[in-house]
Amino acid sequence: MPYTLLARRLRRYLLPLAALIVLPSLMRAQVGATTDIITGVVRTPAGVPVENAQVEAQSTETQVTRRQRTNAQGKYTILFPDGGGTYRVTVRYIGFQPTTLTLTRNGDDDRIVRNITLGQSTAQTLARVEVRGTQRRQPQGGPGGPPTPGASERVVDGGQAARLPVDASDPSAIASLAPGVVLTSADTSGGGSAANFSVAGQSSQSNNVTLDGLSFAAGFVPQDAIRGTRVTTNTYDVARGQFSGGQVSQTTRSGTNVIQGSLSYTGRYRDLTVEQGGTTGAFGGAYNQNQFGAGIGFPIIKDRLFFFGALQGRRKADLLPSLLAADDATRSRLGASPDSVARFLSLVNGYGVAGAGGVIDDNRNADNVTALGRMDFSVTDAHTLTLRGDWRLVDQTPTRVGSLALPQTGGTTENRGGGGSVVLSSRFGTAVVNELRAGLQIDNRTGTPFITLPLGRVQVLSDLSDGTQGLSTLQFGGSTSLLSQSDNTVFEATNETSLLLDEGKHRVKVGGLINQTGYTQDQAFNRFGTFTFNSLADFEANRPATYQRTLASPERTGHTTNSGIYIGDTWRPRDGLQLVLGGRFEASSFSGAPGRNLAVDSAFGRKTDLIPNDAAFLPRVGFSWSPVQPANANGGNPFGNGALRISGGIGRFRDAPNTQLFSGAQTATGLATGEQAIFCVGAGVPVPDWNGYFANSASIPTQCEAGGPPAQLTTARNVTTFASDYANPRAWRASIGANKRIFGRMSLNVDFSTARGEAQTGYRDLNLNTTPQFTLASEGNRPIFVPASSIITTTGAVPTQLSRVDQRFGSVYDVNSLNKSKQWQGTVSLGGFTSRGAIINTSYTYADAQAQGGVGFGGAGGGFGSATTAGNPNDREWAQSSFNRKHNIIATVTHPLTSSFEITAIGRFTSGSAFTPLVSADINGDGARNDRAFIFDPATAGDAELVAGMTKLLSTSGNAARTCLQAQIGTLSARNSCFGPWQPSFDLQLNWRPTAFKLDRRLTFSLVTANLIGGIDQALHGSNNLRGWGSFTQPDNTLLYVRGFDPATNRYRYEVNERFGAVRGNQTGIRLPFQVGFNIRYTLGPDQTRDRLRAVFGAPAGGRLTGEGIANGVGRFFPNVPRQIIEARDSIGLTDVEVGKLQLLADSIQVQVDTLTAQARAVVEKEGGNPDPAVLFGVKLRPFFEKGTRLRTAGVDGAKAILTAEQWTRVPERIKTPQGFGGPGGGGPGGGRPPGF
Repeated sequence: MPYTLLARRLRRYLLPLAALIVLPSLMRAQVGATTDIITGVVRTPAGVPVENAQVEAQSTETQVTRRQRTNAQGKYTILFPDGGGTYRVTVRYIGFQPTTLTLTRNGDDDRIVRNITLGQSTAQTLARVEVRGTQRRQPQGGPGGPPTPGASERVVDGGQAARLPVDASDPSAIASLAPGVVLTSADTSGGGSAANFSVAGQSSQSNNVTLDGLSFAAGFVPQDAIRGTRVTTNTYDVARGQFSGGQVSQTTRSGTNVIQGSLSYTGRYRDLTVEQGGTTGAFGGAYNQNQFGAGIGFPIIKDRLFFFGALQGRRKADLLPSLLAADDATRSRLGASPDSVARFLSLVNGYGVAGAGGVIDDNRNADNVTALGRMDFSVTDAHTLTLRGDWRLVDQTPTRVGSLALPQTGGTTENRGGGGSVVLSSRFGTAVVNELRAGLQIDNRTGTPFITLPLGRVQVLSDLSDGTQGLSTLQFGGSTSLLSQSDNTVFEATNETSLLLDEGKHRVKVGGLINQTGYTQDQAFNRFGTFTFNSLADFEANRPATYQRTLASPERTGHTTNSGIYIGDTWRPRDGLQLVLGGRFEASSFSGAPGRNLAVDSAFGRKTDLIPNDAAFLPRVGFSWSPVQPANANGGNPFGNGALRISGGIGRFRDAPNTQLFSGAQTATGLATGEQAIFCVGAGVPVPDWNGYFANSASIPTQCEAGGPPAQLTTARNVTTFASDYANPRAWRASIGANKRIFGRMSLNVDFSTARGEAQTGYRDLNLNTTPQFTLASEGNRPIFVPASSIITTTGAVPTQLSRVDQRFGSVYDVNSLNKSKQWQGTVSLGGFTSRGAIINTSYTYADAQAQGGVGFGGAGGGFGSATTAGNPNDREWAQSSFNRKHNIIATVTHPLTSSFEITAIGRFTSGSAFTPLVSADINGDGARNDRAFIFDPATAGDAELVAGMTKLLSTSGNAARTCLQAQIGTLSARNSCFGPWQPSFDLQLNWRPTAFKLDRRLTFSLVTANLIGGIDQALHGSNNLRGWGSFTQPDNTLLYVRGFDPATNRYRYEVNERFGAVRGNQTGIRLPFQVGFNIRYTLGPDQTRDRLRAVFGAPAGGRLTGEGIANGVGRFFPNVPRQIIEARDSIGLTDVEVGKLQLLADSIQVQVDTLTAQARAVVEKEGGNPDPAVLFGVKLRPFFEKGTRLRTAGVDGAKAILTAEQWTRVPERIKTPQGFGGPGGGGPGGGRPPGF
């Protein structure tokens, strides 16, 4: 990026940053990323608030300690950025014994509220043991910030992701593990978008990806730097904005008080690949990939200054799939017969361009390097400063070569980027918490074609060996998209001020956001032109049907500003009920509007220099409610059936501005300084001189051939305007769900949600004369907008300029916000663990999504694609959403085989995507290739070729395609009326964590499968009858290819694509093979889970867990309540009679406690000195905790019956409140069970 440009942008970004620093009370952090707030009141046994008590909290994950003294009201508030959610809290005050307890943020808490009562006698130290495993609907805080009432989320920490057969560094891959999330791209590698998924039927453009609380579109950071990923599909927190679909929040690891980190290696090898269907080489899909990663964190100054850094490098090498690399069988599967390809190659060679570009390497390499560094400085116990920087590089060569294209049509891509962020977390007193975040990301992308030639496209009809006819398009020449350069910057700053009121019952949040996204782009589609030939015969005669080229596309520079403010309250009116309510106001503007074209203003009443500002108010309310608090509401029986929990909400959401939409309009003004293109048909098409173009690119035609009819020479400029009320897409979202733990170990969730999209982007072509010039009687009276006499009879090409209202211009697009969408879905999920320790998460989602229009980007003029049409393309009509999948089943399983081996699996079964039968070219004259096909009835078609083609297609196509066509015979096809087949996927990972050589399970060897379901497909059905399992191939949606036009009958001449709807494995070119790979991961530093268990059960860090330690630990978890009450007899005021009754009860309970501890000792000793926590506590010791909790509850009930009501009020809260496996503070409905089970 030029220095002056960078300096100019930095000046623009520093001003809003300064404003945020001056006005922190008005601005807010995106979500409060991972900062925990611990608050409460310290009181004496008599209930008097204690002033100046020392409250000390230590994170069990980072071992970092924060301290604060209570104020005059006894209140304390401790702020913990990236604390991990579990804390050991100790309270000290002169005259009282220290009180120690462990607090864990549970359920949908956005803060930890714990009021502490000091005791006169020695306080009992209780601890909550956490064994991470499954993810429940109500997540335990974690990455991405604490959840809020009504939220539907899935949390996957870095360790869990590494144990599953999934790319842990890919946000979209992690997002796909959440119920109802649909992947919109099977491959997100190479530095592309990080949000290639759909939520609630919305476009992937409606999603938001954040890193440490700030927007992050780059898509990847080192895997060893990722602390965790949170996938949010529903939320009613007004702090979250800039999306109406879903949000993926990733957080990075920080340094801690202990040295910790990881080393990782991932390997995929061609030699460990089973290629499907006998396909080998480039189309077999085999590849080599080596990825090395490392991350290390350590303290520079204990409790004050920490550093964490990570580096990752990956190289993927495979063979380039191209027309030259394909064997005859592969070419046939792609619809091109070997003799047709041979003739095509001979003709290309004859034109002298076969060797253009030199020898292009058949090996394709993709390099991906990324680094991240982070510094955390605890300035004081009240202020923490975090600095983070990242850098990335992505290169790929060759790239963008089609399966039926010569390698010369491709080129290379380079992506360089990086950025940094600063976070300041502050506490002011005990009631005010503030978080300020600011970050800048810079991204540079360059594309370079191999040669500067026009692209040649040759449509070929081939007789294939299976008796069918294949239609394909073979390509040679240059690239239409790779000559490009773009510089993008994203500056974002957020601030949040939280007020903790009424002893933490209210958390009022006031905040704001500013996001500035800037770009400089030098790119244009089809800069060197494209010649299209309708047949090999036309190619041999050098007689193209059309020629089109973008002549000029000026550099585009601009930026959008999106800002927001909000206020909200998370309120706990009583136990079991939480409410979140508030409102958010967002506004956006664009800088860099194009010049005004007065001719457009006069002809259409639209201003080309108008890109409207947009603003919206976004109210939201959410709740979570447990109608009945169970007996274990404060940590009772951790394995019993939990209380019913109901949650839901309603809110309005809004997308961030789409800069791609605005940049496309900057050059489409119709002015001489704007973008200009030519489109030539018939006699106006220049005769190609391929040798001349290669020798001198300046000789590539810049105008249509002189002498042809004016209608065949289109040089008018396209125009893009915006409606005055244009707005960013937004949606109303609502949900209701219920959660209940059943059978002691499983959690059942039933959720319903709906979305109503409003202000969805659409457009009209104001310059299209929508009055038909004639209709096609043979195609259901399809309207045609150009005269029949103007259509080229030999090719069927249409001179689109004759459909224009004002022939000075081409298409004049009016971008508006008139489209709508609607979606509802229901999800049933079941998760938990089995009696053998297997962790299971399963879900089934049924969804129905309808949408108007169907705009895309990067297609026809103005930067748009076109909604398919069978009539007036400016009309809006409802149809199935392209992003919807009616049925979506997903399951993840982790099963321990032994103490060192475990197997994990991910399985999916998704119904097919919707698609529309199309015609290969523009036939209605509106200027876009968006015409839906007419489904001809073989019995009445009249044309012999149509009859033969449709007859064969209906008899040989797959069930889904045949059913779709038969249902619409004799009619124009409806949008998204066909569906592809169901898509299954299944992958396994075997993890071995040896305990020998003092490895202590720090080293993990993993055997990973990729596309295991594809291997099963081949094993079951053979190479010649593959079902295409695991391939995720999009169906071929072109039904009819145009071959000419008969003016006598006003009918187009078509050829039927007999491969319409093809997705079966033996009908696709590129195969996704079954592959086996290896992962190796070594963790440095302490194992937090094990060290927590060791501390609880009396073993030193790094020491062995023993039966005696476990037995003593169990005794601490389930102390004798009557005996504790006797010890406090003086403060309670017990009589001798009452003490005698309590002693009898205590003796009876102690016998049973002793029996339990003896049995626990035997179990632990049998498991050895280094047991697996998930197996030990989730399976082996579970029955003892169940019995112990019942004993403690019985002790409380029995003691309460002996004491008077007044005496009972004097019993310390730590004694009379049953605390199960989790200790004080582990509460919440169902609290006390090991998290993750």
